[in-house]
Amino acid sequence: MTSFRPSNLLIKATLVLVALLSSMLSISNAQASERSTQAWQALAQGATLIDVRTIQEFEQEHLSGALHIPLSDISTMANSLDPSATVVVYCRSGNRASHAKQTLHDMGFKQVINGGGLEEMKASKP
Repeated sequence: MTSFRPSNLLIKATLVLVALLSSMLSISNAQASERSTQAWQALAQGATLIDVRTIQEFEQEHLSGALHIPLSDISTMANSLDPSATVVVYCRSGNRASHAKQTLHDMGFKQVINGGGLEEMKASKP
């Protein structure tokens, strides 16, 4: 007869949890690389690239050719852009870019792509 050992149950539960988290990260990474790949394709066709991070982040590092329009200024500074043109926005993680994308859509921009984060964009650069 096998005795019940809490440590075995804990080990099995931990392994299941690790497997689930690993698969979730794989899906998340696949989605992330898909959006940055889409961004690079749009940029190759002439899209405008906008970095929506802070000035300090932008000055530290940014993608070549990027315009700097901080998220806090996107609704006022984007007026100088053509709303019919394709725009790619990025930030550190993709969160601020998501907010910028929504703001630009609300302003009438038809084609806005969230490229995700800076490192994500750099990693998928063709």
